[in-house]
Amino acid sequence: MPSISVLLPIRNGINYFERAKLSLLKNCSSLDEILIVDDGSSDGSSRLISNWEKQDSRVKVVQGYGRGLVNALNTGLNLTTNDWVARVDIDDTYASNRLKTQRELISDEIVAIFSDYRIIGSEGKNLGVITSGVFPEAVSVSLISSQRTAHPSVLIRKEAVLSVGGYRIEDFPAEDLSLWFRLSRIGKLISSPSVLLNYQLNPSSVSATKENEMNFKRNQLISEIGVQRSDLLSVQENWQFIIDAYDKLDFPAQRKILLLRDFYLASKLDKCGLNFNKYLIPFALKISADLRTYPEVAKLSFEKRKRKNQRIINYKPISFA
Repeated sequence: MPSISVLLPIRNGINYFERAKLSLLKNCSSLDEILIVDDGSSDGSSRLISNWEKQDSRVKVVQGYGRGLVNALNTGLNLTTNDWVARVDIDDTYASNRLKTQRELISDEIVAIFSDYRIIGSEGKNLGVITSGVFPEAVSVSLISSQRTAHPSVLIRKEAVLSVGGYRIEDFPAEDLSLWFRLSRIGKLISSPSVLLNYQLNPSSVSATKENEMNFKRNQLISEIGVQRSDLLSVQENWQFIIDAYDKLDFPAQRKILLLRDFYLASKLDKCGLNFNKYLIPFALKISADLRTYPEVAKLSFEKRKRKNQRIINYKPISFA
């Protein structure tokens, strides 16, 4: 199995350092690399990560000089020594088998591997699980909501990321979504149907402090790049196969509901007029009953409503920097 480089940008993460360190030690093999970009920390984080570097030969610390997240990511990406790079954030935690699970999914045509993830509130409360699309076409279509491909869950192929231009400063604070759209043009995006990330809600995070800018950039990227029509057609053609496969996984109802929602949103923007009504409204009516028996949907603030006598899912997008 290939060695992995873990990429951790950090600025003032001293309160989370020990927890993050323990999570990484449980995940990394003896041949993996932990590359930390210190982006101008002033709270003592620099001392802690410097000491870790001295104690563990796998750890390498480089300076980002406070030039911002995108520069820190590109700096770290270019300095990693392995073909596959796992993104981690200092305030999140991970299942101890995260890297093992994603490592086993690596194949030649894959350029990015995501996972399901759990949202943790500021007081440590479990707010529910966001499920991923699993299959390449479903993951690609899910980009329309910018919700199911969390940045700190991804394992990416370094060569592929560099070939599409890496992280682009002009796309901040939705630089991750931009990268996923561009990667979907050159290879397959997949995900593990396992909860491998505990995403910590943080009021000082980029996604919390720049929500308006993020939504504006997200809409701009959807308009300029968007979901490939070939992926929409593939979801349509393989619909029953995907649905049957979801029945064998955890959270089958939520996966179906979110696939339906994402396909509906993407098909609305399809310039060739993909016929959502013809193919999927009967299915939408069938699974609408799941909303009454699936408590996780209510937890995550999904609402059922009628529009033109059709049952569809309305949502509030969540984006991740």
